Amino acid sequence: MTEQVGEAVLVVAAGGEHDLSTVDALREEINASFDLGTGIIADLSAVTFIDARTLGALLDAHAHAEATRGSWFAVVAPAGSVVARVFQVTRADRVLTVFETCPAAVAWCRAREPGNSTRGDPRDAVRPRSRSAGPGTGFT
Repeated sequence: MTEQVGEAVLVVAAGGEHDLSTVDALREEINASFDLGTGIIADLSAVTFIDARTLGALLDAHAHAEATRGSWFAVVAPAGSVVARVFQVTRADRVLTVFETCPAAVAWCRAREPGNSTRGDPRDAVRPRSRSAGPGTGFT
């Protein structure tokens, strides 16, 4: 499910288990969201399982946003959740911009919308900037 929450901010909410059988649909939804807006939030608050392919799709979305001027990508993974633990174990939390709540991610995205006077890079205030995920596949 995708919901527009700002001028150019979309939230892609996912729930349940995400693996080989669902990764293509998630990838397509995120990709389509990039066509509609510049700020994409993957809300994984209700996700109970992700596999390596799903993690790869999220890293690809991050790489796409990093490579596209004026685009950004954030993920919501509450502390202690399965997704947050996967991010910690794989160190994806050092690459992805991760928030514990959707309102925090939305505020970060809104601060980056065109015309907003507080357009600095709020990620730097949230956590130190880390290396890029590198070129992704599947996001054009």
